Amino acid sequence: MRIRCLLYSCMGRYKKAVGIILKKHKSKEADQFLVVFTKEFGKLYLFAKGAHKLTSRRLSTLDSLNLIKLNFWEKRDVLYIKEADLLSSLETIKTNYQKRKTLLFLAEILDKLLPVGAVEEKVFNFSKKILVKVATGENKQKLLESFVKLLAMLGYKFESGAKLSLSTLKSFLQNISEKEIVSLKLD
Repeated sequence: MRIRCLLYSCMGRYKKAVGIILKKHKSKEADQFLVVFTKEFGKLYLFAKGAHKLTSRRLSTLDSLNLIKLNFWEKRDVLYIKEADLLSSLETIKTNYQKRKTLLFLAEILDKLLPVGAVEEKVFNFSKKILVKVATGENKQKLLESFVKLLAMLGYKFESGAKLSLSTLKSFLQNISEKEIVSLKLD
C-alpha cells in the first residue's frame, strides 16, 4: 500500500510541454543546459543529464531551434528533462544560411526579452507563425513587420517614424535589452 501511495504522489511531479529550444549550453562532460520557450510554462531553464553523450537518443532532439514535446520534473529548484520528442527540426530552414540567421534572431529576441516562467501563449503561437513565414520564404519586409508585431506583443513599441530595417531593429533591441545582439553578426 505504501509503494502505491508513493507512486501516485510522484506522478504529479512530471509536467508536459511543447516548446522551442532557444539556446543550449554544454554543461560538464555529457550534460546540456537548455533555454526553452514553452506554450504552457513560458521560458524555462532545463537541465538534460547525459544528453550530449554520443549514444544519447536525445542528442539530435535537443538541438537549438527544434520544436519539441517534453516531459520534465523539478528537484531542488532545478528542472530536469525526463524525455523529449521531436515535433519539427525545421531542417529545411536550418540548411539555408539566411533563414537560419532569421531563426537565430527570433530565438535571441525571445531569450533576451521574455521573463522566466511567464506564460505567453499568444507570443508562442505568433512565434510559430513566424517560423512558418521563414520556412515559406516570406519576403524580408513582411518578416521585419512580424518582428515589430512580436515586440509589441512583448510590450515594446518600435518607433514608427524610423525606417524599418534589420539594422534599426537590431539597435532598438540592443537598447531595450542592454545586451549585444550576436545572431546578426554572422555576416
